[in-house]
Amino acid sequence: MPEPRTDGVRDPEQNRRCLADPAAKAEARIAAAGHVACYTRLQEPVVLSLVEIGPARVLHLPGEPLIAFQHFACGLQPDRFLAVAGYGLATTGYVCTERAFTEGGYEPSASAIVPESEQVLHAAIRRLVGQP
Repeated sequence: MPEPRTDGVRDPEQNRRCLADPAAKAEARIAAAGHVACYTRLQEPVVLSLVEIGPARVLHLPGEPLIAFQHFACGLQPDRFLAVAGYGLATTGYVCTERAFTEGGYEPSASAIVPESEQVLHAAIRRLVGQP
C-alpha cells in the first residue's frame, strides 16, 4: 500500500491543529481539511485491478500515474495486449517515480504518496499481470 506523505503542508497533526483553530483563515482550513481527508483515506488499502476480456486486459491504477508505470506494466508481458487506465482513487494525486521526485516539478510536489511507493506499485502490478 502506498504510504501517504506527511512532509510540509501534508503534516497531519499541523493540519488538524489548523482545523481546530477558529481563528485560522478559511483558505488554510479548506487546504488542511483536504490534506487530512487525503491522509485518512490513504490509511486504507489502495486498490489496483486488472480486468481481462478475451485477449484484452485493462490495468487500473490509482491517481494520475506517470507514463512510466504503463511502460513498466506493458514491458512485463510485451507479447500480450495491456491497456493501462488511471484516475481511479484520486486521493493519491500524481503517482510518480522515485526519479521524478528527485528531479522535482509540479507532479511530485502535488503527489500525496511517498517516493518509495513506486516499488510498492511495481510489486502490485507484477502480481496482477502475472509476473513473479
